[in-house]
Amino acid sequence: KTKMPQTKNTPAALPKNIRIAKVLVDLRGADKNLVKALEPALEASSARIYVLGDGINSLPHFFSIEEAVESVDMWLVLGEKLPEDFSMIIDKGIVPIMQGSLHALSENYVPAKESGNAFLFSQKSVWKVHEALVRALENYGFPYDWGQIKSAGKAML
Repeated sequence: KTKMPQTKNTPAALPKNIRIAKVLVDLRGADKNLVKALEPALEASSARIYVLGDGINSLPHFFSIEEAVESVDMWLVLGEKLPEDFSMIIDKGIVPIMQGSLHALSENYVPAKESGNAFLFSQKSVWKVHEALVRALENYGFPYDWGQIKSAGKAML
């Protein structure tokens, strides 16, 4: 067989077993200025980003919690308090990305120790939230570690 030369317009072969994270950005109760500042980073993300709540019109929206929990891998909480459905989120094995002060039993994931049950940010600034999201997306690429994080999340129930 003759192999077709790779050109600018010829798509490269995709690697097998590619994992693309699905992230829900929960805008309910979020600071509108933070949401507006985060929007470009969310739009440029390699993950599939979905929105729950108002504030970003450029990304797909979920219209029910039930639809969201069946579809996503991560839940980015931007509000001032935990969503009322937090126990359902954790029970479904969705990994939270949130401010550390929102849940007393949340523990920031530390890859070197393989411990933690969430990806936490210390304050609601664009850079701190984005940093936590990027760390979560990087760790999603390691299926064994991701399974450990999901299992550890049950401690927050």
